This record gives sequence, C-alpha cells and structure tokens, in this order.
Amino acid sequence: MNPVRILPATLDDAEELARTCKLAFDEDSYRETGQSGEGNPGIDSPEYQRLRMSLYPYYKMVDGDRIIGGVILKRRSPEHMEIDRIWVDPTYKGKGAGSAAIMFVEEKHSAARWTVNTPPWAKRNIRFYERNGYRSQGIDPSIPQYPLLLLEKWLR
Repeated sequence: MNPVRILPATLDDAEELARTCKLAFDEDSYRETGQSGEGNPGIDSPEYQRLRMSLYPYYKMVDGDRIIGGVILKRRSPEHMEIDRIWVDPTYKGKGAGSAAIMFVEEKHSAARWTVNTPPWAKRNIRFYERNGYRSQGIDPSIPQYPLLLLEKWLR
C-alpha cells in the first residue's frame, strides 16, 4: 500500500464511499455478530453520503487512485469534535489508513476534546480507538435507544 492520502470528499466520490462503507460495516458486524451492518443508516446510500458532505467535514482515504475509506466529523462545540463515522475497506484494514485519518483530522480541526462511539461488541474497533489514544467512558447516554460505547480523547 502506498502512503494513504486524506482528501476532502467530493460529490463524485459518493458511490465509492457508500460501497466501501457498506463493505467495512458489514465485515465488522459479520465478524462480531454474524449479522450484516444494516443497523447503520445510510451506509450503502450515495445520497446519504452526499447529504453528509453538505453538512459536515467529510474526508476520503485514498491509496493511489483508489478510495479505501472515509471519515465524517461533527463539531459539537468550539472545543469538541466527534468522529461521526470512520471506515476502511476490509482489504486495507490493519495497514495504517484509519490511524492516518485520525491523525490528519485531529491536526486539521482544532478541538481539545474528541469523541467517537462504537457498539460495545465491536472489540476490534475499541482496540483501534484505544491504540489511537481514545479511552472508554462507558455507554453513551445521549443515544439510549441504541447503546453505544463512548470513547474520548483530550488533546490539550
């Protein structure tokens, strides 16, 4: 794999971002639960990807000329950024693309507090976030209808 590049996503990228998002979320879900990742709204929808691009900072991970993943951010306050969604095509997992994307967005977007959530059963995701400096804060109380583990990182 070439060094991954993190670039702003464009509307023309929506189809490929939806495809890689679906692959990544399904692979995680099948590995951990034996079921598809259908519970994640919009993962396979180019229209949903385009909507997210119009609302939030949205980046693509690129290896050569191939889109291999994406990351969507939400600014929760002047000092708080949330990683709303991050994914890597399963064939590229474990090769540093996700960590490169986290490092890129944390440097590009000024915030003292960073958060992300993931299903409590997603052990590989939890280990990934912990390797990147995030620490578990328990179940996220802001989403009671879908219990997710909240992870947090303070940069200053």
